[in-house]
Amino acid sequence: MGRGFAAAIALAAGTIAGISSSNATLMIAVLDNGVAVSGSPVTSATGAITFTGSDASFASITASAQGSPILAQPDLTSTTLNATAANITGSHVLEVDVTQTGLSGVTGTASATGTFNALVGSPGPTTENIFVNGTQVLTQTMSAPGGFFGPASMAVSSVTSDEEQFLITFSASNQSASASLQIVGAAIPEPASLALLGAGLAGLGLMRRRRKAS
Repeated sequence: MGRGFAAAIALAAGTIAGISSSNATLMIAVLDNGVAVSGSPVTSATGAITFTGSDASFASITASAQGSPILAQPDLTSTTLNATAANITGSHVLEVDVTQTGLSGVTGTASATGTFNALVGSPGPTTENIFVNGTQVLTQTMSAPGGFFGPASMAVSSVTSDEEQFLITFSASNQSASASLQIVGAAIPEPASLALLGAGLAGLGLMRRRRKAS
């Protein structure tokens, strides 16, 4: 097989899988009643990211996620979100936004699942949202002591960014909770990708016919 045809086929296969040669950027932003928690936001281009912090209302907040290139685009998992309230007065909404940008424009279907567990003191309710290209495509609200949803199927088109958002209400000291969200995508070849793959295969066939003729 000629190097040119091999390269064309490899490039087409990579495009169909939704994998870009450049890494996406992950970001975690954490807010307490709309105010950024110290150390937030954090960013990463390695495919993995973790935030660890606290403020006057929360003794500890940890969140971690994985995305591209560790996972195939547009997959995004927030496998760990744990928070424990400290000296809370009134109601505090802990907002955690996990955003992935710089994706290669995958089109296909995506499946989402989420969990919420009120570990101590029955915090809640919690709302978990998913955004694709800045547009909200799914929302689920769960009450204490916890809940689970999914898999929920969504059609996605030309995905360049996706986001998972947690909104958890705490109303008493020492309440603690954990939550998770996961987006799993199944890419559909774009017409240009199919044309590129077809060109590579056609060229390979032409090369074989020429070899037979000689």
